[in-house]
Amino acid sequence: MRRTVSCLLVLLLLGCGCFAVSAAEDEPHTHIFGAWYTVTSPTCTEPGEEQRMCEVCEAVETNEIEPSGHKWSNWEETLAPTCTEAGEEHRTCEVCEAVETNEIEPSGHKWSDWEETLAPTCTEAGKEQRTCEVCGAVETRAIEPGHQWGDWEQTLAPTCTEAGEEQRTCEVCEAVETRAIEPGHQWGDWYAVTEPACSAPGENRRDCARCGAAETAVLPVLGHLWVTDPAVPATCTTEGKTEGIHCSRCGAVLSGHRQATLKPLGHAVLDENGDCVLCGAHVKDLCPYCHRDHTAQLFGRLIAWFHQIFYRIRLRFQ
Repeated sequence: MRRTVSCLLVLLLLGCGCFAVSAAEDEPHTHIFGAWYTVTSPTCTEPGEEQRMCEVCEAVETNEIEPSGHKWSNWEETLAPTCTEAGEEHRTCEVCEAVETNEIEPSGHKWSDWEETLAPTCTEAGKEQRTCEVCGAVETRAIEPGHQWGDWEQTLAPTCTEAGEEQRTCEVCEAVETRAIEPGHQWGDWYAVTEPACSAPGENRRDCARCGAAETAVLPVLGHLWVTDPAVPATCTTEGKTEGIHCSRCGAVLSGHRQATLKPLGHAVLDENGDCVLCGAHVKDLCPYCHRDHTAQLFGRLIAWFHQIFYRIRLRFQ
């Protein structure tokens, strides 16, 4: 019995140990990498390789090392350029001894100054040349011929309608060249013959000092400058005016806007003191229609009464 219990305990402990190992293997693992070490060294043109290892599980991680690139020497001339031919230079990698070449542009000619070798004449071309101070090459070019003309001199004076003529002479070969002088009037300044008006054009004129011919030009119509004439109200004793529009330049009146004269209003019905109820003037017994005193006239009261009626009618229809 005691032996059986001991066996069961041993089996139980072994089972627990296996469970613990299985559980530990199932847990996630974080790598602990060591330092990088070079596996393959890079060259000037080829990449290398480096690795590092996990200190726990010995997993390996790989990384590429960039090529180191050439370490070039200074350029050295291997073929000197000439005036017209390219030269050559090269440089060498101090690591792998690779060689790179480059073309050197031709130096070009180093020309002397131009020298005349054949003098030109008035009608025949000359020649000049220059020489390269390095290779002795020669370049030539033509010198254009040409007359050495004197000043133009008039030989026939132009008129207003006929061309004239002038000429010049070559100081070397005495060749003569002529050309026409254009005809034309010698016009004076413009002056006004007729000044332009609001509704009519004007005229300018200029005269030729040589032949007396005249040239005219039309001056455009000015057009009216309209201004408004304000209305003036009539008073008891003075005339008034309606509003109008007229031209300040020529005095023309705009159609339908002529200023009309208004007759004096005359004194209105007088109050008990004989004063005008419109302007307040003291007119006493004067008639507002005819501005006379009817008191001393035969039938003066009747005349004054009729005049009062006529005055009121006039006021209504004014």
